[in-house]
Formats: sequence, C-alpha cells, structure tokens
Amino acid sequence: MWRWDQGRLLYFQFDVLKSIATTLAKFDGVKITDCESLFRSNLMTETGMPFAPDHYTVLRNYKRVFECAFLATVSNKHLIISDFCRELVNPSGKFANADDFLLSYINRFRFPFPAFDGYNDTEERIYPFCAVIKYLISLFQKGELAVITLDEIFDVIIANKCTGFEDLSFYERLSPKVYNPSNTEKRQLREMIIFISQLSVLKVYGGKLWLDISNPTAINELMEKFLTPLGTVPKVDRLDEFVEMTKITGGIVLPTIEVFTSDNLDLEFIEGKRKLNISESREARFYGSIFVRKIKDLYAICAIWMFLKNIHGLNIC
Repeated sequence: MWRWDQGRLLYFQFDVLKSIATTLAKFDGVKITDCESLFRSNLMTETGMPFAPDHYTVLRNYKRVFECAFLATVSNKHLIISDFCRELVNPSGKFANADDFLLSYINRFRFPFPAFDGYNDTEERIYPFCAVIKYLISLFQKGELAVITLDEIFDVIIANKCTGFEDLSFYERLSPKVYNPSNTEKRQLREMIIFISQLSVLKVYGGKLWLDISNPTAINELMEKFLTPLGTVPKVDRLDEFVEMTKITGGIVLPTIEVFTSDNLDLEFIEGKRKLNISESREARFYGSIFVRKIKDLYAICAIWMFLKNIHGLNIC
C-alpha cells in the first residue's frame, strides 16, 4: 500500500521544508525531549507555521513529515538529520529550488518506507513517483493527453503493481484493473501527488495530475537522469534504511535544461517563492499545450484562445 503523512500538506511546501531544515540542522544529535519547548519555538519562528498542539510533542505529530521529506529521523530520542537536510541549509548547496530538490528525491523515495508502521524490508521495492511520471510520459509519447486522475493511479498503476523500475513500453500497455481504496488511501495519495506537483513539469488541476512541459527535450532528460530508481536492497533496521535512502553519494545530479523550459517567465516562477498554485503565464501555456495537441483546426484554436483571454484575463499573445 502506498502511504504518506496526511494532514500536513502546508508543511511539505518547498520553502517551508527549507525553513524546517534550518531548525533541524541546529538540533542535529540533540535529545529533543530535553529541549522540547526550545525546539518547537525555533520551528515556529523559522517557518511561521504552528507546530500544534502544544500538549503533544513535536516529534509525535511531525516526525513523519521530517522523514517523508527526507530531512531527519530519530534514534533513541536524538534527532538525526539527513544529507538532504544538510544540502538544503548549506549556503552553497545545490538545492536552489524545488526542481533541484525533488529531482534528487523522486528516484530515492520508495516503499517499504521506514517511517510507517509495519515496515518490512522483505517487501517488493516500489518507487511511486517514478511510476506515475513514467506513465504520464508514456501517454505523452503516444500523442495522448498526459494526465491522470487519482482513481486512475489506483486502477492503472497501483492495481497493476507497478514498481517504477519498468520501461516506458510497459506503461504504454497498461490497462486498468479494479482497485477499491479506503478513504485514508485516497487522502494520502492526494497529498503525495500535490507534494510532487511542485516539480515544474507537473501540475495539479481539476483534480488531475498533468505533465506540463513546454520543452519536449525535458522528457529525455527526465528519463535518462531522474527516473531510474536508486538504492540497494532495503535494510532490516529502520534507521539504517532511512540513512541509506537519504544518503547523497557521487554528487547531486541537476537538470541541464533550466527548470525544464526555455521560457524566462517560468524561470521567474520557479526561482521566486514556490507555491502550490501557478502563474497566469504558465497557465496560458498549459492550456495551449493541451489544445494545440488535440485540435488541429486553426479557427477552433483561435476561438479557444479568445475564450480563455476573455474569461480568465490571460495575456496569451
């Protein structure tokens, strides 16, 4: 089963994660129970977020946030930060934006994941984000809309037991099966998808996840550099597994295509304050990428552009 730490979506925003990392780095190796009030105060001051409720310890409520975000874990009540956390707080670090961070993340995050109850190192390894993005790319390459709903993720990817190791031809042949997720599974999957949609090539819109690419060359770079699962056989010990999974060895691989676009407007969007909504300029191009692929009639395209301009006030010229 795919799992996530639900109910903490705002804490998974890239800018917030960077602020959280700043505090976690200060408390690396510290026994948090000996300084609970100071730890909470530092987190709240650094992030501007409430680490509530006060009658529960921070680690009781937010430890899984730290772990799912590859920032830190706990051993014998002592905080242990990850290489990802160190890189985020390093003034000369390479995680300058959400793309840099998430492109190093998606081929490392896998199930079984040590933050969750019932961790079993003998279970088959599944790289959920690799699987979802590969499926979207397979649709793109077939000339179809590169979009997937949450229900389709359950029926097409999870029900078919995709692992993320498969090649694109495998995903092109997939057919839906019946999968009946619980409400908890639906909520957790939704928040997983919103989290990963901070990648500039993805977008959540209308309850669906879209592959949003203006530069097709980015497809090759995604496949060649960032969608091959990394890691060895899962460790028996949870701490060992987390450290291994979040370890950065051999250097950080960064995209050579700036934020997967040649458009300076997107560059400004990514390098500014990253939020879960999108800029109008990016939305205009997004609509364009959909309709131009599906509608060949020039007059129909013009009519759609005019509709978007009149309804949404988008500057698409």
